[in-house]
Amino acid sequence: MNKLFTCMLSLVLAVSALSCKKESEIVKPDDSGVTTPPSQPNTPATGAVTPVGTPAGELVTATIGPAGGTIRSADERIRVDIPAGALTANQTISVQALDKNHCPGGTGTAFQLLPHGLTFAKPATITMHYEEQDLEGTAPELLRIAYQNGEKKWQSPVTASLDTTAKLMAVRTTHFSDWAILKSASLDPVMEAIDPGASVDLRVRYNSLALQEEGEFDPIPRPGTVNDKYVKDWMLEHGSGKLIENSTTVATYVAPERIPATNPAVVTVILSMKVNNVQKEIRLRAKIYVLGEGLVYRINGGPWIPTTSALGLSKVERGSGYYMTVQTGSVTPGIVSSVLLSWPVTSRQEGYEEHSLPWKLKTSENDLQIPVLTITTNPSGQPIYTFHYIENKTAYPSPGELRFIRKIDQRTGNDYYIGSFTMKKAGIYEYSGGTDQGFDGVANVEGFFRLRLMRTL
Repeated sequence: MNKLFTCMLSLVLAVSALSCKKESEIVKPDDSGVTTPPSQPNTPATGAVTPVGTPAGELVTATIGPAGGTIRSADERIRVDIPAGALTANQTISVQALDKNHCPGGTGTAFQLLPHGLTFAKPATITMHYEEQDLEGTAPELLRIAYQNGEKKWQSPVTASLDTTAKLMAVRTTHFSDWAILKSASLDPVMEAIDPGASVDLRVRYNSLALQEEGEFDPIPRPGTVNDKYVKDWMLEHGSGKLIENSTTVATYVAPERIPATNPAVVTVILSMKVNNVQKEIRLRAKIYVLGEGLVYRINGGPWIPTTSALGLSKVERGSGYYMTVQTGSVTPGIVSSVLLSWPVTSRQEGYEEHSLPWKLKTSENDLQIPVLTITTNPSGQPIYTFHYIENKTAYPSPGELRFIRKIDQRTGNDYYIGSFTMKKAGIYEYSGGTDQGFDGVANVEGFFRLRLMRTL
């Protein structure tokens, strides 16, 4: 195995325009600088108190005066447009990412807009970009932008615009604070891996669906189970197994007794609710992988080949982050197979959201900063299927991606990473040592994994 590992490793190393809004939709601060939403009759001041995030990203500053201006975060996930006449004098404005999104139901990165307490004579527009991974278990219509008030509670103003093509959403405000995106409702769990024959309960969690229907500004509570009135139906949309509807808000997925040919199973719940005063049906989806602990793959639609690792997944420190690595071997008599998988993990990706990484070509500059996957199915270690291929003497990364999410087993407390991978043009190589690599075409490789984190190096 060590010789094979060395061979595989050697190969890897070698190769909006916003419409005008009602005054009630604009968040304003009171004289003390603490933000006060428009009054809501008979509404108790409840909500979850959370920690305040710590600045962790690159600080971006700009000087903006009476003529107005724009500032963006370093990663361009948040943009602030200050109109002419909003400020009476030049003001230093800054934006910086926070170490954690503490908003209940929060997804993605939270940002600090400074100076806190700064108010505008005219409302500024805050536009935030969401990513595909922010939609796991939810829908664009159920995303909201929220800010943390002086009581360390979170409130969400009315969404001014939503562009599902550009993945942009915006609100208007006359103050600065800490801002983040949250899921007002989502399916829980959004992704899970269970043994063949096992089961998992699924629930619709919400922070406040009334946010969508009424545009209210109540402080956001901890996620709870959704009201029955919003749930229309449950269905097993894709895959094997069966779905048992225990109640309107809870369903149980029961896996087949063997690893199915189609993985993962997709469970869908249909919500019926108003969005911008229009009744809509919104579908939330969860992915359930059926496999034991280990990694399973197949080549060109062939049989699934299960592999496992006695050492499990290792977390290796690198600079300010980590990379995860594992080597697995076949558990089926008569089949010889070895898989080497590794990928980088940032502080954000150590959270419990699904993430995706595209395949990239390895260079000296991005070493240990890209996902790596190599597979062999022969005792000699040849050929090797990997994440890049050659066309007209030029190397290209395979189309496809690695997807993963971190999960804690609630029964054992064990830390797992589960996910899937696709290499639609995995390069097939015969490696003979040195720099000689014989390229023998491409293959379609797909697989999924459930790997226990065993050690940190």
